[in-house]
Amino acid sequence: MSERYIPEEAREMSAEKPLWKGETPQRLRTACEKAVKPFVKEMSVEGREHLAELPKDRRVIIVTSHFSNLDALEVINALGEDMNIQVTAMSTHWEDVRKVLIAASGEESFSKISYRMENGKRVGEFSPWDYEDIAEVIQETGKVPWVATEGVQVDKKKGMARAGVGPAYLAETMDAVILPVAIVTEGPGASVEGGIGTAKALLGQIKVTVRIGASIEIPKVDTAPIKALFSRRLHEDDYEAALQDPAQREGIRKQNREFSAATKELRGAADVIGKAIAALLPEEQRGYYKE
Repeated sequence: MSERYIPEEAREMSAEKPLWKGETPQRLRTACEKAVKPFVKEMSVEGREHLAELPKDRRVIIVTSHFSNLDALEVINALGEDMNIQVTAMSTHWEDVRKVLIAASGEESFSKISYRMENGKRVGEFSPWDYEDIAEVIQETGKVPWVATEGVQVDKKKGMARAGVGPAYLAETMDAVILPVAIVTEGPGASVEGGIGTAKALLGQIKVTVRIGASIEIPKVDTAPIKALFSRRLHEDDYEAALQDPAQREGIRKQNREFSAATKELRGAADVIGKAIAALLPEEQRGYYKE
């Protein structure tokens, strides 16, 4: 296998400062520290040595487990001095937390991810345009995006759900490596979910462990068929008309087959991320990736 080409300007930059190196604004870090104080008794970070192993000439995406409404805050508390973190809106399901963070740092520290409401909860809904927009922000600002691996906050008792494809799509778009992180919260009301859960959390007995894993490369995926089909959906009337035309029908069927194949590959890449995060979690929280 031939060596990956590295542009000269990237080589020069890597000798000075890693592409991913930065610092989350102090005002946002302070807001996060204050927000967790009533809930968290103890916080520790494991695996910081893996930051030194990150390639200097590559973009990085932080992808984490998501069992608690404290996760957004704890990622910034753990890694905010090392990276300028761009938070995806779907990674902070707790409306009060989102308001606090936005008030502290402004809308520019957040990127939108589409969602639908399901059983009263926000559930991530994949749209390639969301991740194309995030990649553009990262290119312009040099920030490090943080995305929760599942499209919804999950129940710790059930363990991890299968990883969503969004982080894998973003990694392909950015040519980035993944930094897998597990956030382990233990204690009364650790999920900080709902009135009763929040009341329990206010006992201030939650213990948080942020476990950083070694960076991973995911398999390359040709995402062009995925973008093509989503573009077609934007023009649904034209699509319905084309189906009635025998000359266009076979082309549409071919596009559908290519989309299915690309989606299957992207799902496989997402599973690589999911397995890496699950390996950092206690066995009983690995859920879909327990085996």
